[in-house]
Amino acid sequence: MASFASPSGRASNRPNVGEGPRRSDVHEPRWRADPAAELAGRATAHAGLSGLAPHDLRHTAASLTIASGASVKGVQRMLGNHEAAMTLNVYASQIEDDLDHAFDRVATAPGS
Repeated sequence: MASFASPSGRASNRPNVGEGPRRSDVHEPRWRADPAAELAGRATAHAGLSGLAPHDLRHTAASLTIASGASVKGVQRMLGNHEAAMTLNVYASQIEDDLDHAFDRVATAPGS
């Protein structure tokens, strides 16, 4: 744990307010390995899909869900996105392609 000097000169484990990190603190590693990412990496390598990240699987799931006709709000909830606008921004081109196909289906539907 990092040690900081208080205004009185005593050692403390809390930095002084307004004081930036000391040089030795900047070089300490602050990340930890993500066990879920490590597991996913081993699983995809075992399946012969090296280089496939969990986020790639997330995009695939969202794309397949959109292609199956799910609403943007449904995909937003599935992904846990805070706003539907974020989902639209990421998947807008796919949604536009799906609309083109939908219009084609409507145009060729019986009675149209």
